[in-house]
Amino acid sequence: GIPYRWGGNNVAEGLDCSGFTKAIYNLCGINIPRTSDAQMREGYPVDDNEIEEGDLVFFGNNGRANHVGIYIGDGKMVHAPKRNDEIKIADIKSNYFKSRFLGARRYW
Repeated sequence: GIPYRWGGNNVAEGLDCSGFTKAIYNLCGINIPRTSDAQMREGYPVDDNEIEEGDLVFFGNNGRANHVGIYIGDGKMVHAPKRNDEIKIADIKSNYFKSRFLGARRYW
């Protein structure tokens, strides 16, 4: 029920994708950067076949991330997709995400 809000970084007003990942990681005591592209530059790179639950998965183009989600296993992530939508689960192997996949990062 948390609304999407571009640039949003709190649950009362809404969250965008990187605000969501930052909020969840903060709940776990892990401080990560605010934007998806900055988040992609931190942490430890994870090979595509070694992605684990809790890793962040990044999407974009030209090597620059413009979307991020939290991997939850079985080829799926939870993410804040877009305006007028709410946080939901998506398949990272769908054609849309597969063609934009940049990689995964681990922060512990």
